[in-house]
Amino acid sequence: MDRKEAIIFSARKQFTRFGYTKTTMDEIARECGITKPTLYQHYAGKADLFAAVIDHEQTAFFAMIDQATVRTVTASEKLRIYAQMQVEAVKKFLLLGELSRHALLDLHPEALKVMAICRQREEGRLAAWIEEGVASGEFASTDAQFAARIFFLAVISLRFQILVLDNVTVDTITADEVPVARLASDLERLVDLFLNGFLARS
Repeated sequence: MDRKEAIIFSARKQFTRFGYTKTTMDEIARECGITKPTLYQHYAGKADLFAAVIDHEQTAFFAMIDQATVRTVTASEKLRIYAQMQVEAVKKFLLLGELSRHALLDLHPEALKVMAICRQREEGRLAAWIEEGVASGEFASTDAQFAARIFFLAVISLRFQILVLDNVTVDTITADEVPVARLASDLERLVDLFLNGFLARS
């Protein structure tokens, strides 16, 4: 693991545990075993480092999706796989998978800006699949960008409800404790409703 990877790993751990606001560059440097000036040689500040952590995890998440969808033909299958990968993300990517109540409920403007960019990337991927489905005649004609936004928000809201709002008394949530089976089941039902309703051909 090179220096930048070690910093990202340490920062990921701190952001997941304490959220954006309570995490400091001093703590990240200490966790990584380097000095604060050395940390600033790699990242301009906490917002820059948070963006790097999110980008690292989202890139890995997209790679996981690409690998799972490489042999899929229909847009419906891709949307189903995307929902399934949300469950895998919970297990593998603590920050992106939103397992930390502190990280999720931290509404700092800089963190929200980074998460908005992350959302736009995912919505773009979903919109491209929906456009494929419309072009092939699999889906009814629709505004793909709007459909992607609705689908993304429904998935994220469901994930937030199950992982956070249903666990408000839990101080620390780990991958072994979250109700991943319920999340998987509910996401599958959500995709069915979406495909049979919003995108269904008459």
